[in-house]
Amino acid sequence: MKIFAIGGSGSGKSEWAEKKAMEISSDGKAVYAATMRPYGEEAEERIKHHREARKDRDFITAELPYDLRGLSEYADTADTVLIEDLSNLLTNLKFFKNMSFSDAEEEIKSQISYISAIFKNIIIVSNDVFSDGIEYSDETFEFIKSLSGLNRGFAAEADIFAEVVVGIPLIKQEIQEWKL
Repeated sequence: MKIFAIGGSGSGKSEWAEKKAMEISSDGKAVYAATMRPYGEEAEERIKHHREARKDRDFITAELPYDLRGLSEYADTADTVLIEDLSNLLTNLKFFKNMSFSDAEEEIKSQISYISAIFKNIIIVSNDVFSDGIEYSDETFEFIKSLSGLNRGFAAEADIFAEVVVGIPLIKQEIQEWKL
């Protein structure tokens, strides 16, 4: 099963995805693929908050800020993987591995394809960074455009697509192709 969850900052998307991972995991275990690269005090606080939020759940945490293929070592341990989150992975590949946005997009697609062949269930979490109406620099606009493309593609492939708003998942049963 493929699940795609999106929401704004603090929307509850991560908590919903974590609960869903525990619900669909056949043995009650899931791998939590943490993609946030620790950089600075704010990132450390967010990581601490996420660890605290999932401490009572039976997650195996894999810190993978650049390459999700490392999840293959958990294939015999769990059948479900939660990727938290797509925007961090895109940022890390672009700015810390110096990839172009298009190369980073292709790399992410390749990584997700690879792990899709290994795990029965995949949950991808991403951020809604598209609706604030602010004008951005060209580079930030390119980031938004890349993330939007990835989000559309993974949402279209999902068995379940959820937009989480104030902790409430809005489940979309029928997904239509979106165009920019």
